[in-house]
Order: sequence, then C-alpha cells, then structure tokens
Amino acid sequence: MLTGLLLLVSQVAVAGSVGVTPTWVDATMPNGRAASFSVTVQNLSPVPMAFETRVDDFWYNAETMSGEFPPSGTTPLSLSSQMSIFPPRLIVPAGSTADFSIIVEPGETWSGSKFASLTVSSVPYDNEPSGTRLRNRLAFKVPVMLRSATETTYDMTVDEMTASPPVGAAPATVTFTLTNTGDTHMRPRVVAALQDPESGDVLSSLDTRAPYFLLPGQSGSFPLEWSMDVPAGTYSVVGAVRYGESGAIPFSTSLVVPLIEVTDSDSDVSEPTPL
Repeated sequence: MLTGLLLLVSQVAVAGSVGVTPTWVDATMPNGRAASFSVTVQNLSPVPMAFETRVDDFWYNAETMSGEFPPSGTTPLSLSSQMSIFPPRLIVPAGSTADFSIIVEPGETWSGSKFASLTVSSVPYDNEPSGTRLRNRLAFKVPVMLRSATETTYDMTVDEMTASPPVGAAPATVTFTLTNTGDTHMRPRVVAALQDPESGDVLSSLDTRAPYFLLPGQSGSFPLEWSMDVPAGTYSVVGAVRYGESGAIPFSTSLVVPLIEVTDSDSDVSEPTPL
C-alpha cells in the first residue's frame, strides 16, 4: 500500500508572468463518450511565446512525497494511451491567453480512476523576438485524474488516531490516518467539534477539506488543530470524515489538557530578605 500525501494546494501555476490553469483536472468521464477539457496558458510577458505539449503518466511517490511524471504507459491505472492534445503546439501573443484541449477517448470499459499528465513547455520558434531565446524555458505539469461514470467504488478507513494537548505555542491537535481503500481518487473533507463532555457545549468546530487527493491504495495523515487557548480539562472530539458522493465515517476521541502547576522557581515573587 502506498502511503503519503498528494499535495495540491496551489490553484494557479505561475512562473513570473506566465501561468497555466487549472493546475489539475479532476472529473468524471461521461458514459461511453469522449470528453474534452481545456487548459489555458496565460502570457503576460512583453513578448509572444511558443508552447508545445506532451502526455505522460502520473503517480505519487510516497518516499519523496511528490508527484511523478514517468513516460506514458509505465504506471498503474495509466490514462495516457486514451489521451491526446489539440493543438499540440501554439503561439501565445504577449499579454494574451490561449487554450489547449485535452481530448480523452473512452476506449475499453474501465472502472474506478485512471491518471495521466499534460506537460506544457515553452519552446523556441521561427521569428522569435531577439533576446527571447535567452529567457529561461518554462514547463508546467498538469495532473489529469478521471473516474468512471459507471463503475466506481468509494471507500475509506480512519486509523491511528492520536490526541496531543497544547505545548507552549503548539496548538492542541488530533491526528489520524486516512486510507483510500476504494478504486477512485478522493479529496476527503473533515468536520469536527471540540466539546465539554459534561455540558455538551461546543468550544470550537472545524470544517476543512484536505489539501491533497488520495489515489487508490494511498494513505495520508490528517491533523486537526485548535490554536485557541484550551483550559485544563478533559474534552471530547467528535466528527466525521466525508468522502465520495455520500460516504461518512464518524469518529470520536478524548483530548486531555493537563493542569500546569507553577512552582516556586517559576514565580516572579521574591521572598522578603530577613533583617
């Protein structure tokens, strides 16, 4: 089983004044029909630029905690043989935008998710303005994650839950491991509340989306943090992990915040000096 996180927190990939959006494609394939998705290249530089594309695979490396883009057809659940780009090359005028289209043919029937990536690279071209060739060449990677519309299994487990009280400037935390045991990629959402177990009063609530996708078979740590001042006592943490179309896993644990005793050495009050 792969472990780790696929971090995808940036919404726009930008290098200087040139960018590509979206930074990933996450969609459901229509049943038995081809699908098309647009990727926009923005060129706010003072000169026109040429770009070409390449289709690679996409997967996640748990050891390096980063995405990998190996050659087409070399990873599990590869989508690259069913994906093409039009046009394969284009020139974007200065201060303008242009679109590439990702075209996916359904091909054979498949279930769950498949993955590939689009690489958009700046390249030299005929009649390129003087001095442009001295600029750094740019490359943007756009992961493409598509799930089947007909046969998809959403499933997830929650394990290894630990609670830690605040220490110094560190917040109170509850951390657990999410494992994608289904056959499609998911970006889970967690809702949780910190409660007084006796009165039932809610001290604080959280509703947060994971900043990563979990691919089939992958696991990732999910921390919940309360940066507020939590008085000493025993609290209940209750919540649920929501995933897929309607999946939900409830959870609960206790958070014990110890009373910090002030010793004589910690006090600023000095004893009077005998006469």
